[in-house]
Amino acid sequence: MDRVDLRKLIESDKEPFLKKVKCAGLNELVYWENRTGNLPRELLEKYLNAIDDTKKTYPELSARKSVGGKYGKTGFEWVFKFTDSFLIMGNKVDVYVKGFFFEKRDPRGIEIQSFKKSVILKRVK
Repeated sequence: MDRVDLRKLIESDKEPFLKKVKCAGLNELVYWENRTGNLPRELLEKYLNAIDDTKKTYPELSARKSVGGKYGKTGFEWVFKFTDSFLIMGNKVDVYVKGFFFEKRDPRGIEIQSFKKSVILKRVK
């Protein structure tokens, strides 16, 4: 996908969110691999390749509170958070993903702050 098409995709209100994440992440990916609890970069790359970009996912969006990271000052001002699952060697893995798209004036990639195993909490009665 060329840069013009990628920019249109990322800025579109009609395209599925996971399609934006997949295409942006496969184009240019910055990952905070050394953050405590984050899974290896290779698993993040496998996840991006395995994303079903037609699947409907509605991420939680919030204003970013820091300018840390490579594109912290030039990235989008909101951060996305969502959970998803994918198969690794036949085993289903639930993951939590947090990050943002970059750059504001030239959208072309994602910076992933968190890519961790998602923990499903049980309700206590």
